[in-house]
Amino acid sequence: MDHPSSVGDHDAPDGARQSAKLESWKEIATHFRRDVRTVRRWERAEGMPVHRHLHRARGSVYASPEELDRWWESRSVRQVARPRPRTRTWLTAAAAGSLGVAALVLAWHRPAVAPADPATADPPVGREARASQTRPLPVDPQVREAFLVARHQLSQRTGHRQQARERLEFVVERAPAFAEAHALLGEAHFRQAVYDPPARAEAWPKAEAAARRALALDDDLAAAHTLLGRILLVRDWNWASASAEIARAIALDPDDLEARSTRALYLRAAGRLDEALADRQRVQRADPLNPYWLLALGHEYFFARRYEDAERSFERALQLDRDYRPAVAGLVSVFAQTGRWGEAAQWQLRHLRLTNQDDLAAAYDEVRRRDGPAAAERWLDRQRLQEFSRDSENNPWSLAYTHARLGERDEALRFLELALERRDVGLLQARVDPDVDLLRGDPRFHDVLRRIGPPR
Repeated sequence: MDHPSSVGDHDAPDGARQSAKLESWKEIATHFRRDVRTVRRWERAEGMPVHRHLHRARGSVYASPEELDRWWESRSVRQVARPRPRTRTWLTAAAAGSLGVAALVLAWHRPAVAPADPATADPPVGREARASQTRPLPVDPQVREAFLVARHQLSQRTGHRQQARERLEFVVERAPAFAEAHALLGEAHFRQAVYDPPARAEAWPKAEAAARRALALDDDLAAAHTLLGRILLVRDWNWASASAEIARAIALDPDDLEARSTRALYLRAAGRLDEALADRQRVQRADPLNPYWLLALGHEYFFARRYEDAERSFERALQLDRDYRPAVAGLVSVFAQTGRWGEAAQWQLRHLRLTNQDDLAAAYDEVRRRDGPAAAERWLDRQRLQEFSRDSENNPWSLAYTHARLGERDEALRFLELALERRDVGLLQARVDPDVDLLRGDPRFHDVLRRIGPPR
């Protein structure tokens, strides 16, 4: 059974194929989260770049996502010809107390207020908070293009992290005062640290350095506070400081979906699933045509044991992207967890083939036909244990939950201890993950949870 994302931020492997173009008005409209009528009007009236194939019967359209993003940015800059001067403002004492924005030593000192929880009521949406997140792009066309392409790659979670990092390194070299590029470079390093265990030791410091450089340049940049909050939570388990950064990001830009998603991650890790779900639902409603947010919502339902809701979320993601591999894996998890082994096996076969594991799929299918679908899932878990064991230092959480799923309590707890020693990012879901339910009555497991936090 495939396992939900450990930090709620699934990303494809580097080198995964990215669609080179959008091939219909519907796909173009989905890219902008608008209707077809609107985007066709933009092409006619505002020069949105759309290309045409000419066929005998009728023509068809296509567009490059990168070209569309560049056009959108230039359109936004034209519409805001001269941004209003922005005054740096601090939260009032009353607002700071309710939001729980703690003092952190960043590029310069900020007045300290009492730390609290990031799950407080939504902050007031002030004019300055919204305006502060609108910033012009660099004038240099090469820098602009590199930044927009990298941002598109990371926003689509296509797995092109290395190419995005290279572009962003070019951007910050050519435009060293461009705070948003530093924050986005930090995001690329963050994803490398999470999804490429052998690179973690090198990637984590780079991610933090980029986040803090962005904040030194612009302390009101919500994206940089969001990134720093994720680093402090996922890498350091520094709950109080992560809480402060997340709250600061939401105070600066209450509509920022990544900030809201990061708060949901914090709440899930703390075991507060109802509140995490509320944030996930808000994010998904704000961007309903993005399959990634449906995936994240499905994971939250899965951890809350709301399996029918999780199933619907994963299916809706697949309606938007029929070969969206993490949503296929999500359905495997739901059906296996609820004992619907036949359906789990069908989706598992699809997932193995989508991930180009045809030999493994053939062997799995042979076991399924001979011994049944439940036995085939257990067989696949055994295969994965062998794979994880080849590099157990970098896969302790994967080994722990797989042993737990197979009913091997002592082995699972042994690898949980190793995961704790290594600060494996997956441990942040141990408090809520159904795959380790076998361990919940064991005092050793509760001791692990106590040491992860949050502090009580």
